[in-house]
Amino acid sequence: MDEAEALSTKMGIMIKGGIFQCFGSSQHIKNKFGTGFVIELKIKSLDENELERTSKNLRLSSDGKLDFSVFNFDEKITNLITSGWQDFSQSEKIRRAHSDLNLYLCIKEFCTVFTQVDLLEKFGNYAKVRF
Repeated sequence: MDEAEALSTKMGIMIKGGIFQCFGSSQHIKNKFGTGFVIELKIKSLDENELERTSKNLRLSSDGKLDFSVFNFDEKITNLITSGWQDFSQSEKIRRAHSDLNLYLCIKEFCTVFTQVDLLEKFGNYAKVRF
């Protein structure tokens, strides 16, 4: 869509090899067929100075357990955050918990405003969300 906007003021959507579904300005097409907003989120990684302070704030015990009771997350979210943790060092657990918790807290805030929020992609401290 961005490339078409750069090249022309009018555009059309064709279906079945030649029948126009819609023809008009880019704004007209976006209003008629747009699916909402897509936001890319990237959570800042912790540096060494923030690592110790964050481990205290997250209430991470020496055995790698995290107290999720203060976040009011569904059990599914809790399991997503902690899945595969057995292979990580303590500092890596803290980094991942920090990233995932902030990411899911952002999504939780979006859910209070929008009726539907979809997590399209998630990789490390990056996510793409549509609402």
